[in-house]
Amino acid sequence: MDTVVPQKTENSIPSLPWVAIALGVIIMLVITSTYSYLLFHLLVELFSVIIAFTILILVWNTREIQESAFLTIIGAGYSAAACLDLAHALTFKGMNLVTGYDTNLPTQLWIAARYLQALSLLAAPILYKKKLNIRIVLATYGSIALLLGWAAFNGYFPECYREGTGLTGFKILSEYLIIAIVITSFYMLRRIRSYFTETIYRLIIASSLCTICSEFAFTSYIGVYDFANMAGHLLKVAAYYFIYRALFVSGVREPFITLFRELKQSEQSLIESRDSVQRQVEDRTRELRESEERLRSITDSARDAIIRMDSHGIISYWNLAAERIFGYCPEEAIGKDLLNLLVPERYQAAYRTALPEFQSTGPGNGLSKTLELLVKRKDGQEIAVDLSLSVTLQNGAWHAVGIMRDISERKQAEEDLNNALFFSKNIINSAQEGIVVYDRDLRIQLFNPFMEKLTGLKASSLFGLTPFDLFPFMVESGAGEDLKRALKDEKIEPREFHFNIPETGCSGWVVQTDAPLRNGKGEIIGVLVVILDITEQKKTMGQLHQAQKMEAIGQLAGGVAHDFNNMLTIMSGYATLGFNRAEPASAFSHFFEEIIKASERSAQLIHQLLAFARKQTISPQTINLNETISAMLKMLKRLIGEDINLTSQAQANLWQLKMDPAQIDQILANLCVNARDAIGSNGKIIISTQNCTVDTYYCQDHLDAVPGEFVKLSVSDTGCGMDKETLSHIFEPFYTTKELGKGTGLGLATVFGIVKQNKGFINVYSELGQGTTFSIYLPRLYEPGSQSLSEDANAPLQRGHETILLVEDEPSILKMTSIMLETQGFTVLTADTPHEAIRLANEHAGEIHLILTDVIMPEMNGSDLAKNLLSTHPGMKCIFMSGYTADAIAHHGVLDEGVHFIQKPFTLPDLTAKVREVMDGFEYQK
Repeated sequence: MDTVVPQKTENSIPSLPWVAIALGVIIMLVITSTYSYLLFHLLVELFSVIIAFTILILVWNTREIQESAFLTIIGAGYSAAACLDLAHALTFKGMNLVTGYDTNLPTQLWIAARYLQALSLLAAPILYKKKLNIRIVLATYGSIALLLGWAAFNGYFPECYREGTGLTGFKILSEYLIIAIVITSFYMLRRIRSYFTETIYRLIIASSLCTICSEFAFTSYIGVYDFANMAGHLLKVAAYYFIYRALFVSGVREPFITLFRELKQSEQSLIESRDSVQRQVEDRTRELRESEERLRSITDSARDAIIRMDSHGIISYWNLAAERIFGYCPEEAIGKDLLNLLVPERYQAAYRTALPEFQSTGPGNGLSKTLELLVKRKDGQEIAVDLSLSVTLQNGAWHAVGIMRDISERKQAEEDLNNALFFSKNIINSAQEGIVVYDRDLRIQLFNPFMEKLTGLKASSLFGLTPFDLFPFMVESGAGEDLKRALKDEKIEPREFHFNIPETGCSGWVVQTDAPLRNGKGEIIGVLVVILDITEQKKTMGQLHQAQKMEAIGQLAGGVAHDFNNMLTIMSGYATLGFNRAEPASAFSHFFEEIIKASERSAQLIHQLLAFARKQTISPQTINLNETISAMLKMLKRLIGEDINLTSQAQANLWQLKMDPAQIDQILANLCVNARDAIGSNGKIIISTQNCTVDTYYCQDHLDAVPGEFVKLSVSDTGCGMDKETLSHIFEPFYTTKELGKGTGLGLATVFGIVKQNKGFINVYSELGQGTTFSIYLPRLYEPGSQSLSEDANAPLQRGHETILLVEDEPSILKMTSIMLETQGFTVLTADTPHEAIRLANEHAGEIHLILTDVIMPEMNGSDLAKNLLSTHPGMKCIFMSGYTADAIAHHGVLDEGVHFIQKPFTLPDLTAKVREVMDGFEYQK
């Protein structure tokens, strides 16, 4: 005969308990992989190696009686593949047993092993009729395995895995080729199906199918720790288990001819020894009876409950520890049903189901295991116990002996420990600070979710690695040395440093605090590191410092402008008086004219300073920004020259603004002139408008921004651009990059002040060589505002006859303004303090038509003075004058409705026109 296995009808398919055990092993492996993938991987490969060499042992011990080469080829092929699998496991990434190689080496060894396994499955049904020398077959397979291993270790085997990329084309092609070989073996196996029992044939087919599914899984994985890789290994376990069931277990139960000839030879000796055994049993029975009392004394001294019951669950033995644990004395327990005595009611149904199986089979699933159960005491309390169960067959019936240990205290301690561990883990995982734990070799043992989010790195890819390999910035900042000092228990101050991880693009600022990590004995076993992300704080502090610096500069500029305005008022006033009295053709007339022009230019400079400081007074109107820009374009084109292309891109249906249109002109003029200077000769300037909504997310990165709806005015140029250092100073007054004499450094400072005065904000983007874009956000007007009347610059100068109360704490300005008013026919009452003004108003017999008062004075501000006088002189008109309005008469520089104001320095025509405007109730033409 040359059959591989004789035809038998006995079913060798694993029984339900074995299937449950197999599923339990797989579940255990899956759980193991979640805690330690390396342990999971090693267990899988060791399982394969054990199965392969178990089959080889069967082949070797039956080599002389085999009439088919099927088992020889399978045994030799799988054992050779097992050697490569073992090398694959030992070189696996993270084992650290073989250095100098990456993940490619274990992948190459894996592919080599699968080729040997697949070719063995194909060769076995092809050569099954051959009578092969097992030594030659083993030598052949061993040589092939050594050659493949040598090729992999020395770089002659094709590349299978590339770090950072994944599987190579050769690896994926090999998987499909291996699948094709196994599928071909199906066909060859089917041709010799009659040589196997149906059970063995199905098991071999099942093993091959699991091999195919395993290879499919290995074509899709990317990282060695992902799900596809784990699934492939679990399928490999199933494949080896089925081949083990087919060739070893079934082979032992259903031998080809006979597995061991010695069984025949020993049959007679067993028969001869039976009588001797029976005699020995009689002697032992007597001895057992004598020792029964000794055994009882031993069991009664045990701390664990020892209970025996028959196949019907009736208690036949009950030691003293059982009485202590459960509360029943032996007389109460012996002869009672264990089900009713100890089993809680909710578990009794399952107990009744299991009892018939125990009556027929005896051992069941609980044999040789320690089970945790809940049982009830006599007082009704439920307690947890460990149960160890053993069985004996007496007179054809099964008896069980159970040893139970009360583990209530241990379970409570475990629950407390689990709660503490869960609490600690929950704190670590939900912490809004980074937590990293290093061992004594400074290898990462814990990397919490906050650190994963901060760095963009996965904790699973960092375990076992050191920060010196991963983070160069820790070495550069000194944070790495702090870790070493923590291991020496040195005192370490928190360290602030910048981190940058190119692989993920994450960067920022952190504060690291290190502390030694100790075990229960107080020994230092590692370092605990807490990382605080301060990136946003650093950004916010930088913005705050810049805002504070600009505010301080603005206050300084406003103060200087206020004092200088007073001087200019005196200079301009006296120069005007001198010019009016001098002969038109005289040299003095020309001198006074030049002084007046210089004063006017100085006044413009002061206006720019006040605009930056947000102290100038404006006359807001409801405007459409597109119309204002359109009216300004012609002048702007003349301003920047013909070489530069100026274009406008206006959005239709633009929201309205409430703003002084002159300020828009001033913004456009300053930005376009700067853009012209940045371009040089040929280039382009684009003015665009659009409606936009600013949300809170934008405001988080822009300290000056506030949420709401805005009209955005953008001015872009194709000029030389600016570096970051220049950008940080552009809005500072008197800061300029232009040559001496070609710029005052107030243009952008003026723009900044105007925008802030109108509750807007600016965003500037620029790069060297790429041009600059200024984006100005002005708040949308929700209610229409009133338009101011137009002014005519050619209106004649108006004289008056009314009485004016003039209040000014600066004597020179008080005198000069008084002369101006008197030359125009007004009667002037002068006061250098608010209290003096109140006294004059109360003592003056005639009517006072108007009070002209400074805003900021030592005793009382102009607004409070006006309220005081108007309470006693309700018909009196009022004009305020100042270098800046502050908040006494205006809100953030914008005049309240009905408040009249004249800006210092002023000319005689300006002063006369403003007085007549207020006196006559309408705006006078200048």
